[in-house]
Parts: sequence; structure tokens; C-alpha cells
Amino acid sequence: MVGIPGRSEGCTTCRRRKVRCDLAKPSCQRCTSSQRQCEGYEKYPVFINRGQQGLQKRKRLEEARPAQSRHTEMIAPAVTSPHKQPSMASSPPCRYLLEDQCISVFWDGFSARSVTDSRPASDPAWLHHILNISSPVDTLRQTLLSLAYTRLGRLNDDPAAVLRGQQVYGQALKTMQQALYDPHWSRHDETLAAARCMVLYESFESTSESMTSWFNQIGGVAQIIELRGPQNHRRPLQRTILESMRYNVMIACTMRRKDSFFAQHQWLTEPWRDDIKNLEQRYIDQGFVLASMLERSDALSQRNSCDEFSTRRAVVDILRRLLDGLSNLQALSQELAEVEAQYARSKPAGYNVKELCTPQTGEVTIAVASATIMALELSYATLAAALVSRYTSKLQLDHDDSSILAGIRPYLDQSRRLTLSRQLLQDLETCLEGRNLDFTRGRLILPLNVVRWELREYPEDSAKIGELFDFATAKGKYRIARSVLKAGTSPLPDIVLNAKK
Repeated sequence: MVGIPGRSEGCTTCRRRKVRCDLAKPSCQRCTSSQRQCEGYEKYPVFINRGQQGLQKRKRLEEARPAQSRHTEMIAPAVTSPHKQPSMASSPPCRYLLEDQCISVFWDGFSARSVTDSRPASDPAWLHHILNISSPVDTLRQTLLSLAYTRLGRLNDDPAAVLRGQQVYGQALKTMQQALYDPHWSRHDETLAAARCMVLYESFESTSESMTSWFNQIGGVAQIIELRGPQNHRRPLQRTILESMRYNVMIACTMRRKDSFFAQHQWLTEPWRDDIKNLEQRYIDQGFVLASMLERSDALSQRNSCDEFSTRRAVVDILRRLLDGLSNLQALSQELAEVEAQYARSKPAGYNVKELCTPQTGEVTIAVASATIMALELSYATLAAALVSRYTSKLQLDHDDSSILAGIRPYLDQSRRLTLSRQLLQDLETCLEGRNLDFTRGRLILPLNVVRWELREYPEDSAKIGELFDFATAKGKYRIARSVLKAGTSPLPDIVLNAKK
């Protein structure tokens, strides 16, 4: 009806009925004579505010634009050439509407919950709490926008949106640097939230071919958390960010073989003083123990001392800690098996319980939790086997030391490790077949890297692992997984690389 007098300019009632309007003011006489209520001459509302509670009531706007069909078209005004004439999207209120809609679409794709799937699931709680912040500061808003633009751009093959996301991310980095030098903002919750979003951005859009930028972001957020202190991470936003970052820090520490302050007693207990630590956070604790033992084993292999007593004490102490960790992981594995059996009894036949998130496993599915526990157990066993192979035949062990060695030997059995590795491979296939790949990918870096090493001598299994890496990096361009693959054996300690086959 564009350009048709009486129709394109008529009252809302006539335009909706697609009839000619007499344009009488303040009310259309055509509506009045037919005993209809004239709705006036405002234009149709177009934009829909989609918030955390779903679709919100539409509000009337002074101007209207046609609805657009693709997600990336909603952000098109933000990436238009600066030489073009300014449009309505350049005004602040409408620009924010478009940005909010873009962030909302990103959230719908990234979160594990789906309105079309009745299976229970858990959203990434840290991001849920961040998106609930009203009127976020510029740094946080820019970081969320950079995530939304780049993810939607990648998924919809829209280079303009990706470029816009990269530009916004550069701006966010600058404002973040300013915030970190400010005594107030360096400890502010929204600064922590923005830094956490930057870690997610680097995992998808890694700005270097290696893991360097990702590691640097993780280290930066860890410093912010340490500066704030363990007692300042008890509220929902703070603690969910802390919990999600603990997994990332654990991955970085094990790959770089460095100890972390997260392994200290106060950081293992204080944030959960008023609540229960779920199974996921408890196996992450074991990951920090592993990182500490990897660092100590590196120091041991580089030691030039000929003092047999000190060497024996160091080796035995590491083996004792590894044995305790293996026992704890076995207990966690048994607890997870009981959780899986409990839910399996309550679900119909054919239901894949492994894709289920539970209160016990937190935000991860049973399959992801199982894969991570097995990966940690294999890492413990690999390090223990290397230590036993290199040192125990050369050192004189007393009775107590021999009992530790006897307790750890069953975990080192090659056939047991092979069985565990192939079971891990099956769980990884289940994880990557799940309905929310974006949310799951970040949790599979450690298991993929561990199983790649354990099954390196089995061509058929190695081929499957290669396919899983390809699948993890495909479509969504999850670049950090490719960087892990390129890292090869560099995350492994020398003592493992040089161990007897």
C-alpha cells in the first residue's frame, strides 16, 4: 500500500483492515460510522524486546521499519559504511534496541536451554547473571556485543558482522585496560564480568595461532579474582563467574604445568561456605592438584642434584599425592555412575541420560563430567607411570614407600588405561553429538588432548580423534581447539615424553 492515498497514510484500524481511510482527524469517520473504535494514526510497532523471561510486550514507536528475516540483518545498520546518510538506526535508542536484540539472539544460540526441547538442561549460569545486569557499563556492553556480532557472523557466514565484532572487541580491550588501572573499577563486579566474556571471545576468535592470547586472558582474569579475595565471590554473579573460570584456569595450568592459587585451602573452601560444592567443582579441584604435581615433576627432572635421599623423598611425595588424587577421582566416578543410574530409572526407554545436566553435575552433562574425570585419571596415571619407570628402579624404597608404589600400580596397567581411553573416546563422541555444541566445546579441550596422546599408537582411534577435533572447530570456528591440536606434545612434561614405552 506504499504511496496509495488513504491507505498508506490512513489510521491504524483502516490499514489493518486494508481499506481506504477518509483521513479525518482526530478520528476516522469511516471507523466511527461503522461503529468501530479508531486506533489513531500512529504507525505499527515493529521491534520486539526479547529478554530473559522471553518475548516482552511490544511498545508503540513513532517510526517503524520492516521486520528483517535473518539475525545478521538485524545488526546490518551497525556495520553500514560511514559515508552513507545517517538512518534511524544511528539514533541511540534504536541502536540499543538492535544491539539488545543481537545479544538476545546470541544467548539463545549459546545457552543449553531450548524452548523446542523438553529435556532438562542447564544454562551457563555466569552468562545468565551477566545478561541480567541492568544498564551495564560500556566495557561489559562492548564485550557482549563483540561476542554477539562475531558468533552470529560466523554462524551465518557474514564477514561484515565478524569485522564489526572484532572492532568492538578492540574498543572493549582499551576500556578494560583503563578500568584495571582504576582502584575502584579494578575490583568491580562488572569488570570481572567483562573479563570473563573476553575469555569466551578468545576461545572462539583466538587472536593468535597459538594458545597465547587465550592463556593471557585466563591469567588476567585469574589475577582480578585473586586481587578481590576468596571472600568476595559468594553472591550468584561472583561465584558463577569464579566457578566457570576455575575450569579455564585448571586447563591452562595443566597445559602450562604451573601451580595456581586456586589450589590453596581458602580458595577451595571459602566461596562455598554457604553452599554445597557440586561434583564438577570437586573434580576441578583434582585438576589443580594435577597441575601442581606436573610443575613439581618438571622441577624434579631438571634437578642436577645427586642427593638420592632428597630425590627419593620428592618422588615418593609426588606419587603419594597422585595416589590420593586417583582415589578421589575413582570416588567421583562412582558417584557420577550412581547419579546416571538414578536418572536412568526415571526416564523412558531410549532416553540418552548422558546428555542430561543434573544438580550434581552443575552446568555440564553427565557425558562431559564423565569424560573430564576419565581424562584427569588418565593424566594422573600417565605421570605416575613415567615417575615409576624413571626413578623407582634406581632408588632404595622403604616399607612405607613400597606400599605407596603397590597402591598405585593397578592404575598404571596398560590394558586398563587403554580401556579407559576408549571409553573416554565414546563419551566425547556423545558430547559432540549433543544439541548444544557451542556451550559444550569449551569443556572438551582437556579430554580431547588427553585421549589424543593416550591413543596415538592406534591409527583407527587416532583417525576418530582427528574427526572430533575437526568437528569441534567446524562451523562455529572454535579456534582454540585447533590451537590445542597444533600444540602437539608441548603441554606434556619431559618426564612423560622421555618415559620408557
